[in-house]
Amino acid sequence: MGVACIATKTTALTEFLNEPGCFGISYPPDPSALAELIVRVHRSNVRTGLLSDKIRTWDRIARDYECIYENCLDVRQI
Repeated sequence: MGVACIATKTTALTEFLNEPGCFGISYPPDPSALAELIVRVHRSNVRTGLLSDKIRTWDRIARDYECIYENCLDVRQI
């Protein structure tokens, strides 16, 4: 959506840390470190780039589910 993101460096969220405009912070986040990161990101006027296929829009997610449901229906009719 063109907005910088800060995610914790844990679990599944780490897969997004290589995306343009996504920044990681340790978990649990230290409030001072988080505040510094927010200020640094804001001051750097960071630009987000094109996202990889790992990050999908809700429209894409809905289309994917439609395909799954259609495939299920097609299989049941055979």
